[in-house]
Amino acid sequence: MYGHDVSRTNYNPDETIIGSGNLNQLVSRWQVNIGSNGTAPAGAPSVANGKIYVGSSAPSGNNFFAFDAVSGAQAWATSVSYQSSCFNVGIGSTSAISGTTLVVGGGDPAYYGLDANTGAQLWRHPMNVGSSGFPWESPLIRNNQAYIGIASRCDNPSVRGEIRGLAVASGTQLANQYFVGPGQAGAGIWNSPALSPDGGTLAVVTGEDYSCSPCTYTRAMVTLDPDTLAILQYNQQGNTNQDADFGTTPVIFHDSQSRTLVGANHKNGVFYAYVLNNVSGGPLWSRSTGTSVGMMPAYDPSYGSGGTLFIFGSGSRLYAVDPATGTDRWPSVTTGSAHGNMAIANGLIFLNMGSGLQIRDETNGSLLRTLTPANSGAANSGLAVSNGFIYWLSGSYINAWSLPPGVTPTVPPTIPPTFTPQPSATSTPPAPTSTSTATNTPAIATNTPPPGLTATPTIIQPTSTQPVPTTTSPVPTSTPIQPTDTPANNTPTATQTVVPEATTPIQPTAVPSSTSTPCVITFTDVPTTNPFYTYIRCLACRGIISGYSSGCESGNPCFRPANNVTRGQTAKIVSNAAGYSEIIPPGQQSFEDVAPGSTFWVWIERVRLHGVISGYDCGASPAGPCNPPLNRPYFLPYNDVTRGQLAKIVSGAAEYSEPIPSGQQTFHDVPNTNPFWVYIERVSLHGVISGYDCGAPPAGPCDPLGRPYFLTFNTATRGQTAKIVGNAFFRGCQTPACVDRDE
Repeated sequence: MYGHDVSRTNYNPDETIIGSGNLNQLVSRWQVNIGSNGTAPAGAPSVANGKIYVGSSAPSGNNFFAFDAVSGAQAWATSVSYQSSCFNVGIGSTSAISGTTLVVGGGDPAYYGLDANTGAQLWRHPMNVGSSGFPWESPLIRNNQAYIGIASRCDNPSVRGEIRGLAVASGTQLANQYFVGPGQAGAGIWNSPALSPDGGTLAVVTGEDYSCSPCTYTRAMVTLDPDTLAILQYNQQGNTNQDADFGTTPVIFHDSQSRTLVGANHKNGVFYAYVLNNVSGGPLWSRSTGTSVGMMPAYDPSYGSGGTLFIFGSGSRLYAVDPATGTDRWPSVTTGSAHGNMAIANGLIFLNMGSGLQIRDETNGSLLRTLTPANSGAANSGLAVSNGFIYWLSGSYINAWSLPPGVTPTVPPTIPPTFTPQPSATSTPPAPTSTSTATNTPAIATNTPPPGLTATPTIIQPTSTQPVPTTTSPVPTSTPIQPTDTPANNTPTATQTVVPEATTPIQPTAVPSSTSTPCVITFTDVPTTNPFYTYIRCLACRGIISGYSSGCESGNPCFRPANNVTRGQTAKIVSNAAGYSEIIPPGQQSFEDVAPGSTFWVWIERVRLHGVISGYDCGASPAGPCNPPLNRPYFLPYNDVTRGQLAKIVSGAAEYSEPIPSGQQTFHDVPNTNPFWVYIERVSLHGVISGYDCGAPPAGPCDPLGRPYFLTFNTATRGQTAKIVGNAFFRGCQTPACVDRDE
């Protein structure tokens, strides 16, 4: 289901096939055009029964599909209706599957139950709230009950917010809960509910004030009894009489004190975390991360003390925080726009950016690889990672990537188990009964398909001009798919494309594979007593820096930590640390003095590609003369880099972008008129630099505040560079216990 599990953690503990050591081997396995209506897809794929289930925004014909998870062969296709919605979205819901029953919001104001094996419609549950109703919410299944949310199409107009519990087998309503009074509107449930691991508490976040008095449960975190849907506790946040409600699905998680917590991002830009059994007591902690509306948080219980909570904020920033306090595990990173959900598996973070899928290191947020599919396009959809495959939507295409066919993973079980409540971290309450208690609300159900929709889905056969998918892994061809400038037809096609292995794979970074053996460096001039030893070791053990093999004592390599570092060397070190691995075309030349194939050319081109450097304009000091017609800038790769320049390059590569108040001045010699002031303040804010204590060389005298000095225009040494880069990209690796990739 959406978010992987009932607690919406987005964490898959069973995925161990894809790892940091084999990301460079990932290839496109198959791709299918499922259609669109000129809009980015919203619902994410779900994985069960050896199949991928996914919906589209196609305005006619089939709009919900099942494909074989390994081969991409279409299992079935059906229609769950369509009604023009805001943003032109057809299906905004992600399906939940239990046994052989699939529950999903349709393209009309209704939720559907489908046979997961055949696509046959088992039931249709109308929302019955008027034509503006729309099923944004992704159902949650617990025991034999599916929870669905009632919301509107962009509040036009708003409807009466409600959550319902339906019988999975029949769609019959078992229980419901309104959040505003009769005849009123607001508090729509457009995000999805989450359930505690013990199965005893359901959590939802409600929508806006609209036309209600009192609006007690609007824009609130609310907990409910999952059997009766009686409200247990609530806490409101945000301003009244505005579209100021919670903006993401909640996640339920634990901390190092074994507390069960729940949290979500609010549209006011704040993430609120609560103790699950004390929501009415107010937030345990809150943090201003900004909010990317619709991009839910995630939780990995295995990384860090008490696990780690991942929050996607505004400005496309990804945060990793301590669940108990909200403090950073590592400095936030800028990723680019993402939506829906991220996925966490095997130490990796997966993010669907639409035109590409990012894979990041869970331990520091660094970008390890970007998967770019053919026929790419925009997406407001999440992704699923399962059994060695990554599934995501890009434009109108569903994509599947994995290791090459020779390393085909095992297909999931034919029938997945239904959810079984697990003991909580604090107590072991009795398991919920399998028979839910109904309220006095009349049952609402129908087994009759809407007009024009048959219970038997239409099976789309592949055309004769394309390879026919089989039950085995497809064999790559030698002809790659070329993107086309022609928009995809709004009607889903019958074409399933088998994508060949990339003819020019992305090159792996210089980071070595994980190992449990501590790394030892042998630079003759870097003893363990050297103040930069742990940082040099950190980078050397990752292949990010290297020493000199000649001119050193005893014939062993040396590092020369006190030597100045050049701009070219800095580009290489930072590019490697940031994980930049793009293949640079042989003839590309961005700088007049950095010819293709020259010593630092590839690394300089990579950092320029990421917008980290710009060089010096030609025709003015210190650059050389202009060379028409290109008038390329100069980089001066063999000039020494200054401490200010190093701060700017590292700040850019680490994607630090915090606004700095104009009056802030951390260092005595770096006022806001200094050309490097903002970058120095940012790296200082992240704990990357500390400067020199005032009153002692090489710093100057102390001012009344006793501020340190930075010495912006002094040249940086190789040792200083190792420390600054190590702090920015590998926080914690400088400790003596660190090994090649485990810290």
